[in-house]
Amino acid sequence: MSSDTKKRSSFGYAVSGMFGGDLVHVLGAIALDVGVIAAAYVAALMLRFDGELPRENLDFVITIFPLLAAAYVFGNLTFGVYRTVWNYGSLGDVIALFRPVLLITIIIFGINFWVKERDLPLSVVLIAGALIFPGMAVVKMRTRLLARAPWSGTDSRRMLIIGAGHTGQLLSREMQNSQSLRYQPIGYLDDDPRKHHTRIHGLRVLGGVDELEPIVRSHRAEIVAIAIPRAPGTVIRDIVGACQQLNVAVRIVPGVEKWMSSGHVQSLRELTLDDLLGREPVEVDLAACSQSVHDKVVIVTGAAGSIGSELCRQIVAFQPREMHLLDNNESGLFDLAAEIRSISPSTTLRLWIASVMDAGKIDSIFNRVRPQLVYHAAAYKHVPLMEEHPDEAFRANV
Repeated sequence: MSSDTKKRSSFGYAVSGMFGGDLVHVLGAIALDVGVIAAAYVAALMLRFDGELPRENLDFVITIFPLLAAAYVFGNLTFGVYRTVWNYGSLGDVIALFRPVLLITIIIFGINFWVKERDLPLSVVLIAGALIFPGMAVVKMRTRLLARAPWSGTDSRRMLIIGAGHTGQLLSREMQNSQSLRYQPIGYLDDDPRKHHTRIHGLRVLGGVDELEPIVRSHRAEIVAIAIPRAPGTVIRDIVGACQQLNVAVRIVPGVEKWMSSGHVQSLRELTLDDLLGREPVEVDLAACSQSVHDKVVIVTGAAGSIGSELCRQIVAFQPREMHLLDNNESGLFDLAAEIRSISPSTTLRLWIASVMDAGKIDSIFNRVRPQLVYHAAAYKHVPLMEEHPDEAFRANV
């Protein structure tokens, strides 16, 4: 690479870094701002002079317009307006835009105030400043505004959100900002009467959950999203039952803590049996567990699985005399054993590589171990997959 090319490249990187993004996009944003400033001053002159622009005033504004535009652009640069990713702009970003517009308008007004024979009336400066701010805000937020326009969701499924709390409003904002998700939120249902008929992200809280059926019909909802963290099973069953009668799909939204822990927004998922059951947490009687496990010979089948491995972690804490781990996944067993050895060093740990479908091998192991306590966790667990292979599910699980 030649020295001239390196210099041009370095200059481009420096300018791009100063503007806070891709240079082409920043220059495009500046051009749009200059257009807004020009339109604002023309509108301000027409308002000031009732649509009949004096030639001398118009010529003067045209002459000094490059300075006016440069002042506002410099203000936006100084306050980092062009560093904002406006596709995700918020109210805070709009307020940040207000500061440079206000400051530059005050400076222009102050300079013009001391001009004795002015061709730029003070009222024009104030009117133009008042028009520049909303004009720039609309231009910069145009992507989000168009995404919320009534015609933007013609090919999207109309979605009613149940729950107007943190999870519901985050889901609504995500759907409105991401047209690729193909959902059009139409409103919320919430049992808090204080929220009824209020608006969140531009969408009304239409009523309570008990009004689900008439609201789904009147607003032509095609999908219902349950955005109530830790919703009781009875509530979910009632919602699912009503939606089945209306032939409307139901989805559930993971809680905000799930979104944060996963590192990305997990918007919607299918309902599971656990959602419908909604069982209350079972309080574990630790004293009874210790009495049944301590100093006993224990065997866990399917020990390397998700359920079996967690069982082993809990069981070994009660210090059994012998702990036998049985699974056909040797890597999983090896890793699990390395993890739990330190929990109870006094417990004898033994690994068995076997399948519970091998009856002869299982008989041999049990005759050698003679367990006093068996935790049987070896099974196929993915129900839809096993419905396609019922013979394998029968062999292993039954």
